[in-house]
Amino acid sequence: MLCKINTTIKEYNGFPRLKILWQKQTVWQKDIDKEGNLLIEFDIPNNLPGVLEIVHYGKNMKRDTLIENNHIIQDKAVILNEISIDHITLKNELFLFNFITENNKIIAKNNYIGFNGSFQIDINSTDLYTWYIDNNYKLFNSLDFDYESFKKEIFEIV
Repeated sequence: MLCKINTTIKEYNGFPRLKILWQKQTVWQKDIDKEGNLLIEFDIPNNLPGVLEIVHYGKNMKRDTLIENNHIIQDKAVILNEISIDHITLKNELFLFNFITENNKIIAKNNYIGFNGSFQIDINSTDLYTWYIDNNYKLFNSLDFDYESFKKEIFEIV
């Protein structure tokens, strides 16, 4: 299966180091050397289910993040914009998956990888398209939706 990961690379005191694992086996690895957009492409075996991991490593939090007044000014990090696996594309669905830091802290609903650790996409089905539809259903159900406000807005009911 062809996998494409569209990222934005942020550089501060050097560039992020990335490796991508499929079922704990490295399928792509690189020390990044350019800031900005980066499209990562690689093949993964068509053996589902499986876990795709995007691993950020080698960052020193004291040296590789500039903080002023409790705000991050500059950072060594990776932003996941979208991930395509075969003919499906994950964009908003990325917020359904967790990032697990090297200290096992779980960061949910985040596509910004600013810590050392692993962003994990668990494809827990033998059928990629069924898995994708199930995740879209989870995404839809996670949205706050107020039917009464919707009726007022659409039908101008007061």
